[in-house]
Amino acid sequence: MLHLQAPSHRRVSPFSTGQHPRNCRVCGAAFAGLGTLCPKHLGQHARQRAQELQAQRIESTNIIAAREFQAIAQRPARVEWKDELDA
Repeated sequence: MLHLQAPSHRRVSPFSTGQHPRNCRVCGAAFAGLGTLCPKHLGQHARQRAQELQAQRIESTNIIAAREFQAIAQRPARVEWKDELDA
């Protein structure tokens, strides 16, 4: 007969909890926390990424505006027909 054990609770890896020190992948300084960047380089990375996202947003806005302008320019001109009641 086969004996099945109840599933045991898996302990979270210490690297995912930020309790054990590790080295920054940029400067190699030891730090305790989540991720692979020390607080100094994490801040730099966040600022750089924010600037990249802002530039991408501006580029997207410009592309959308250019396409809307092209769509408006390609529309046929409206022709107004005079009606007998307009006189």
